[in-house]
Amino acid sequence: MYKKLIFRYWAVLCIVLETFMVIQGYFNVPDFAVLLSIVAVGFFFYPRAFFNLPTLFFILFAFIIIVLIQTKSYDIQFFRVILIYWLFALSLINVFLYNQDWNGMKIVLMVGITILLISTIFSIIYSGSQPDLVRQYVLYSSEKDEIGVKLGQKLGIANYGMIHGIPTLLPLFVYLFKKEKTLFLKILWLSLITVFYYLIIVSGFGTALILSTFILIASILVSENKRKNRLLFGILIFIGVLFINKEFILNFLDWVKGYFLDSAIYDKIVDIQYSIQTNDFEGQLNTRGNLYADSWNTFSKYPIFGSAQQSDAGGHLFIADFLAWFGLVGTLPLILFFYYSFRRIYLIIENHQKIYYILSLLPFIILSFVKAVPFFEQILYLFVFIPTIFLLKSNSDKVNS
Repeated sequence: MYKKLIFRYWAVLCIVLETFMVIQGYFNVPDFAVLLSIVAVGFFFYPRAFFNLPTLFFILFAFIIIVLIQTKSYDIQFFRVILIYWLFALSLINVFLYNQDWNGMKIVLMVGITILLISTIFSIIYSGSQPDLVRQYVLYSSEKDEIGVKLGQKLGIANYGMIHGIPTLLPLFVYLFKKEKTLFLKILWLSLITVFYYLIIVSGFGTALILSTFILIASILVSENKRKNRLLFGILIFIGVLFINKEFILNFLDWVKGYFLDSAIYDKIVDIQYSIQTNDFEGQLNTRGNLYADSWNTFSKYPIFGSAQQSDAGGHLFIADFLAWFGLVGTLPLILFFYYSFRRIYLIIENHQKIYYILSLLPFIILSFVKAVPFFEQILYLFVFIPTIFLLKSNSDKVNS
């Protein structure tokens, strides 16, 4: 029992240190030591918990890219960070599932969501006086502006991983809102949906906003009946084919952008409209389009082992970047790692939960083809928080019945 408690509360400590922005701002947290400690503790206590397909393909993926990096002019620090982030989340879910430690998962979830909520509230408060503040502090990270990053952390502002991880959580809150019978809990889940969605709006990240909006609508519309879901999506596709054309989209965007005056999202909508009208990438989309083309073109030239130069890839397109860097040899184990990680959860949750799980995965899958490598929080939510919500709800229903 003591081993389970040690792992449980050590995991909580690690998540607090790594995701609570204020701590990150005032203290230099040794990320590698903190994250690898949970891997070491988990493997030392429960080595058999790591005997599964997700871990096998992660090890294969890590081995291949480490070997390939030795033959290329690559920044090994960048890939080391990615591997440790993913290994941390994998270790957590491995051990919790192996022990069936539902209480431990519940504690980790509550702490993680509380931290996300605190960061969300701070971000919304500060954005009231400066609308693009959240986006600006997030961009400091991509620009490697350490002073700007530290200031944002001290203010407790949500980072890129939190903001782009929220779309994966929204279907779960909708699911819980539908399933709960008590008014208090319904209000709680509805409040979380509202607050997190509002953060997406004020953050100024257009892709996250689009994904959140469509995922929310889909989550509200779906039901536990597979036949009804197929009929629903069939009708929506039919309506889309009949009525959605260039003029409809342009008029719709004209209507939407009126709600985002003097924000980064307004500028992005204008770029999208110009791109549709000219049938070419315009404005910010032109820069993105060039980065995407760099990655796909590099992959087409070096499809097996990838390019020898890291800069040949655009660096803004997760899957295409890995294909450009490591070719099919390095990227296929990566895809299989994620596939078997998601499949493992899909097979153990209840049938009526599966549609919401798929909706939770969709933002991550879509972002993998339009955004850069996912951050720590995105992987943590996918691997640990989302399965936890489904498994806890399933166990609660069994106890109540």
